Amino acid sequence: MHENIRKIRKVVDKNTFETIKRLYKTKNTNELSELTNLSKDCIRKTIVKIEDNSANCSYSDIYMYMKKRRKEKDNVVTENELRSIINDDNSLTLIGIQEKFCEIDTNISISTIS
Repeated sequence: MHENIRKIRKVVDKNTFETIKRLYKTKNTNELSELTNLSKDCIRKTIVKIEDNSANCSYSDIYMYMKKRRKEKDNVVTENELRSIINDDNSLTLIGIQEKFCEIDTNISISTIS
């Protein structure tokens, strides 16, 4: 009797990607799933990415943009305001600078200022 046990989550690495890319036209999703130990859904999504990005696509073309990281804030305006506040009064402490930002309706933390 076959038990439906959920597969352990596995990330598509470069070798697995190349295997899928090489075999997806000759093997079905079930066979690729068994071979790579990935879920069928993951295999399907990878095949769609391969087909959408042409036959010459590489692992880095598809998966490098997916790295998750914290969004970077656009601090150009804040930096310019900070420079002007410091140029006006160079003796301000971090708390003083924070109070100046509050006067212009901009809430900013001390850690952001430093």
